[in-house]
Amino acid sequence: MKKTRKAGNSAEEEILDFLEKTKPLVDRAAEKFVPRRLDRKKMEFACGRPRFAYDAESCTKAVNEPIWELLDRGGKRWRPGLFLLFVEALGKDPKKFVDYSIIPELVHNGSLMVDDIEDSSETRR
Repeated sequence: MKKTRKAGNSAEEEILDFLEKTKPLVDRAAEKFVPRRLDRKKMEFACGRPRFAYDAESCTKAVNEPIWELLDRGGKRWRPGLFLLFVEALGKDPKKFVDYSIIPELVHNGSLMVDDIEDSSETRR
């Protein structure tokens, strides 16, 4: 994750370059914990064995698709990037903490969804 400073690169360019490099890592980690599509096995992992049958398609539409609708809109993933920089500043290998880096991004997006629900918003700004 460490980046060597190139001559002529501004701090802003270095930060944007770092975020561009970490975004795919963060997105892959997010997909491990919030899969785009649910199936019986993933539902049982997340919710336990059902007393009746799970409807993975309905759960995917109701839960996972709205989450990925927000995540797929882009963004630089600066929250996970900042998390990984803190990890490195504390002397640890950021690659070992990528799975944890998605937490602030998911919490942030979740709070946006809750805000929209509370405001009865039909669209995300």
